[in-house]
Amino acid sequence: MIMVLNEGDDVLLVKNTYRRRWSLPGGWVNPHESFVEAAAREVTEETGYTVVGGLTLVAESESKHHIDQLFRGRAGTTATALATPWEISAVRWCPVNELPELAGASRRVIDLARAATS
Repeated sequence: MIMVLNEGDDVLLVKNTYRRRWSLPGGWVNPHESFVEAAAREVTEETGYTVVGGLTLVAESESKHHIDQLFRGRAGTTATALATPWEISAVRWCPVNELPELAGASRRVIDLARAATS
């Protein structure tokens, strides 16, 4: 997952077609792809934005068969149209102190990141 911030420190959220709640952009790592490469690719595919200045790992949560990693980065320019319109129904910016109810993994790693930086 990637917590992308704009100049006003608003968080970029996506609405997946198969979920009721908003979430951070994110996805799977392809073979021979690093976590950072996957994170940057997923942001562009799901939101149309590029990430500038690199990504920083800010939180990690592990379960028996799953690892959530949260990267933080800054939004660059918008790229092309969404590459996954069948997966993403909406994209929005939201102030970090006014986040809507989020999908479980997004909320969990954001809470981990806040605890780690306070």
